[in-house]
Amino acid sequence: MPAVFLLIGASLFLFGIRAALWRRRETIGTDQVSVEEWDSTGGRGWSEPLSRYRGLAVVEVERERESMLGRLKVVVLDHEQADRRIVLWSQMMSRDVERWQEGYAGWLDLPKVKALPWKAPAASDKATVVQRT
Repeated sequence: MPAVFLLIGASLFLFGIRAALWRRRETIGTDQVSVEEWDSTGGRGWSEPLSRYRGLAVVEVERERESMLGRLKVVVLDHEQADRRIVLWSQMMSRDVERWQEGYAGWLDLPKVKALPWKAPAASDKATVVQRT
Protein backbone atom coordinates (compact mmCIF):
# COMPACT_ATOMS: atom_id res chain seq x y z
CA MET A 1 0.00 0.00 0.00
CA PRO A 2 2.78 2.55 0.74
CA ALA A 3 4.12 1.89 -2.79
CA VAL A 4 0.85 3.20 -4.25
CA PHE A 5 1.17 6.46 -2.31
CA LEU A 6 4.81 6.74 -3.36
CA LEU A 7 3.83 6.28 -7.00
CA ILE A 8 1.05 8.88 -6.74
CA GLY A 9 3.39 11.34 -5.02
CA ALA A 10 6.11 10.85 -7.65
CA SER A 11 3.58 11.37 -10.45
CA LEU A 12 2.33 14.61 -8.92
CA PHE A 13 5.90 15.80 -8.41
CA LEU A 14 6.83 15.11 -12.05
CA PHE A 15 3.66 16.79 -13.28
CA GLY A 16 4.50 19.87 -11.20
CA ILE A 17 8.00 20.05 -12.66
CA ARG A 18 6.63 19.78 -16.19
CA ALA A 19 4.08 22.53 -15.53
CA ALA A 20 6.76 24.77 -14.00
CA LEU A 21 8.93 24.43 -17.12
CA TRP A 22 6.18 25.50 -19.55
CA ARG A 23 6.78 28.88 -21.18
CA ARG A 24 5.15 30.75 -24.08
CA ARG A 25 6.37 33.87 -25.87
CA GLU A 26 4.17 35.72 -28.33
CA THR A 27 5.74 38.42 -30.51
CA ILE A 28 3.64 40.73 -32.64
CA GLY A 29 5.68 42.71 -35.14
CA THR A 30 4.66 45.18 -37.81
CA ASP A 31 3.98 42.38 -40.29
CA GLN A 32 4.52 39.07 -38.46
CA VAL A 33 3.14 37.15 -35.45
CA SER A 34 5.45 34.58 -33.84
CA VAL A 35 4.73 32.15 -31.02
CA GLU A 36 7.30 30.01 -29.25
CA GLU A 37 6.49 27.42 -26.57
CA TRP A 38 8.83 25.45 -24.36
CA ASP A 39 8.15 22.60 -21.97
CA SER A 40 10.01 19.64 -20.55
CA THR A 41 10.05 17.93 -23.96
CA GLY A 42 11.64 20.87 -25.79
CA GLY A 43 10.55 23.86 -27.79
CA ARG A 44 8.32 24.43 -30.78
CA GLY A 45 6.81 27.42 -32.46
CA TRP A 46 5.16 28.94 -35.47
CA SER A 47 4.90 32.27 -37.20
CA GLU A 48 2.31 33.79 -39.46
CA PRO A 49 1.99 37.06 -41.41
CA LEU A 50 -0.10 39.63 -39.55
CA SER A 51 -2.21 39.98 -42.71
CA ARG A 52 -3.57 36.41 -42.16
CA TYR A 53 -5.38 37.62 -39.04
CA ARG A 54 -8.96 38.79 -39.56
CA GLY A 55 -8.80 41.65 -37.08
CA LEU A 56 -9.54 42.41 -33.43
CA ALA A 57 -12.53 40.69 -31.87
CA VAL A 58 -14.19 40.74 -28.47
CA VAL A 59 -15.20 37.36 -27.12
CA GLU A 60 -16.89 36.42 -23.89
CA VAL A 61 -15.54 33.22 -22.45
CA GLU A 62 -16.44 31.06 -19.51
CA ARG A 63 -13.48 30.02 -17.47
CA GLU A 64 -14.16 26.94 -15.44
CA ARG A 65 -11.58 25.65 -13.06
CA GLU A 66 -12.43 23.28 -10.23
CA SER A 67 -15.38 24.83 -8.41
CA MET A 68 -14.96 28.35 -9.83
CA LEU A 69 -16.92 29.57 -12.82
CA GLY A 70 -16.34 33.02 -14.22
CA ARG A 71 -16.90 35.03 -17.37
CA LEU A 72 -14.14 37.00 -19.02
CA LYS A 73 -14.28 39.66 -21.69
CA VAL A 74 -11.32 39.08 -23.95
CA VAL A 75 -9.88 41.04 -26.88
CA VAL A 76 -8.24 38.65 -29.32
CA LEU A 77 -6.31 38.88 -32.52
CA ASP A 78 -8.79 36.70 -34.43
CA HIS A 79 -7.71 33.98 -36.85
CA GLU A 80 -9.55 31.36 -38.94
CA GLN A 81 -7.81 28.67 -36.84
CA ALA A 82 -8.83 28.89 -33.18
CA ASP A 83 -5.44 27.71 -31.93
CA ARG A 84 -3.80 30.69 -33.65
CA ARG A 85 -5.86 33.29 -31.76
CA ILE A 86 -3.76 35.61 -29.65
CA VAL A 87 -5.29 37.01 -26.45
CA LEU A 88 -4.31 40.66 -26.12
CA TRP A 89 -6.45 41.79 -23.18
CA SER A 90 -8.89 40.27 -20.68
CA GLN A 91 -10.87 41.43 -17.69
CA MET A 92 -13.60 39.98 -15.47
CA MET A 93 -15.71 43.12 -15.80
CA SER A 94 -16.95 44.15 -19.22
CA ARG A 95 -16.36 47.89 -18.97
CA ASP A 96 -13.84 49.45 -21.37
CA VAL A 97 -13.58 46.33 -23.54
CA GLU A 98 -14.59 48.24 -26.68
CA ARG A 99 -12.04 50.94 -25.89
CA TRP A 100 -9.29 48.31 -25.63
CA GLN A 101 -10.45 46.66 -28.86
CA GLU A 102 -10.38 50.00 -30.66
CA GLY A 103 -6.96 50.84 -29.24
CA TYR A 104 -5.43 47.55 -30.39
CA ALA A 105 -7.14 47.85 -33.79
CA GLY A 106 -5.57 51.27 -34.27
CA TRP A 107 -2.16 50.13 -33.03
CA LEU A 108 -2.06 47.07 -35.32
CA ASP A 109 -3.92 48.80 -38.19
CA LEU A 110 -6.47 45.97 -38.35
CA PRO A 111 -10.28 46.18 -38.42
CA LYS A 112 -12.64 45.40 -35.57
CA VAL A 113 -14.44 42.15 -36.45
CA LYS A 114 -16.98 39.78 -34.96
CA ALA A 115 -15.25 36.72 -33.53
CA LEU A 116 -15.58 33.39 -35.28
CA PRO A 117 -17.32 30.83 -33.04
CA TRP A 118 -15.20 27.99 -31.69
CA LYS A 119 -15.11 25.55 -28.81
CA ALA A 120 -12.31 23.83 -26.99
CA PRO A 121 -11.28 20.48 -28.48
CA ALA A 122 -12.23 18.55 -25.34
CA ALA A 123 -15.30 19.47 -23.31
CA SER A 124 -13.86 17.56 -20.35
CA ASP A 125 -10.76 19.79 -20.17
CA LYS A 126 -11.62 21.96 -17.17
CA ALA A 127 -8.51 24.12 -17.53
CA THR A 128 -9.45 25.29 -21.02
CA VAL A 129 -10.99 28.65 -21.74
CA VAL A 130 -14.06 28.03 -23.88
CA GLN A 131 -16.05 30.54 -25.88
CA ARG A 132 -19.75 29.81 -25.55
CA THR A 133 -21.74 30.24 -28.76
